[in-house]
Amino acid sequence: MWVKPLQIQISGFWSTDRANSYFILQRRRGLTTLLVATIDTVLDNKINRYRILYKRPDAEIYFLIAEADKKEDIEEHWKWIEVIMMPTLEGIDVADDINDFVQWKIKNLCTEVAYEDIADIETEEFKNAKKKFHKVFNMPIDEKLVIYYSCSFWRGRLPRQGYLYLSVNYLCFYSDLLGKEITIVIKFTDIISLERIHNIVSETIRICTRLHEYNFGMFRKLEETFQIMEQIANFAAK
Repeated sequence: MWVKPLQIQISGFWSTDRANSYFILQRRRGLTTLLVATIDTVLDNKINRYRILYKRPDAEIYFLIAEADKKEDIEEHWKWIEVIMMPTLEGIDVADDINDFVQWKIKNLCTEVAYEDIADIETEEFKNAKKKFHKVFNMPIDEKLVIYYSCSFWRGRLPRQGYLYLSVNYLCFYSDLLGKEITIVIKFTDIISLERIHNIVSETIRICTRLHEYNFGMFRKLEETFQIMEQIANFAAK
């Protein structure tokens, strides 16, 4: 599972299975060794067997960003990093921008609420998201929020991490990164085209109105997001 970035020290209890420019997939060394087994027993440790670290590009500083007890689970996270994250990071030149983007993206993945979790009962996170939706975008109290996702808004080559909110009548985006705010409000009735775009960097959702074009990417569940957008747009058109 994804975890909020936690700075850690590298220890000899872990061996590296895979690595790229920014991320390292590690597995815990065999628990049969007397030293490791003893430490686990004394400290009552419950440590997962696999983990993924993020390494700052400009320093020997490491952050734990994901962990799992099963290899297939950590492999799924690693695949997401290589397919979604890496192409985006390769287009960012400044080390601080890379670090800020990774930190924000992983934090947002940790707090993202999946659509199926909201079907029967609203979680506390979703209630908070509803309050933020109405406050930030100045929405009427009867405007119903359907779902929200962590994603990025592409402005030039630099993605701006934030949240996409889908309500009955509006598609909204908000980002507040290092004090730089971006607020976007689009009525579904103003959308003239909605499509998935494949490019060299990643797959994005492009939304066009008569006056503007918007590109959103870095979705954890792009197919699901696109389908829900289409459903609402085809409904907010009837």
